[in-house]
Amino acid sequence: MIRRHSLFFVSFFFLLCSGNAAGQAEVESVFPGEEWEYVNRLQLERYGWSSAGLRTASNFVRDSANSTGVVVVDRGRVVFTYGDIEELSYIASCRKSVLAMLYGDWVERGIIDLEMTMEDIGFDDIGGLL
Repeated sequence: MIRRHSLFFVSFFFLLCSGNAAGQAEVESVFPGEEWEYVNRLQLERYGWSSAGLRTASNFVRDSANSTGVVVVDRGRVVFTYGDIEELSYIASCRKSVLAMLYGDWVERGIIDLEMTMEDIGFDDIGGLL
């Protein structure tokens, strides 16, 4: 239960630390391969992130989040890491929270319509869903 609440608060906190969308330059998204590209600290504002905000987030994660590691990825590039990001951690009951973070922006922009049914999307169970 503590981990689930920590995930929510850490996620919410990082959303607050992201910069003003109006001030962002158009940055092309990438799909990482075997190696992840890290955003240089001097270019964080170009991505809409505040260096001071990320320092505050780092302090929050260290002091309050009970997390072994955190990675924030923006448009396919790593903008923030904390802790041991290679350590495998067991996290239960976080699927809805993570999906909400991933889908929220697309829903808000009208790209994903949550009212559509599986039939509307064109999915059926003939031959399985996968």
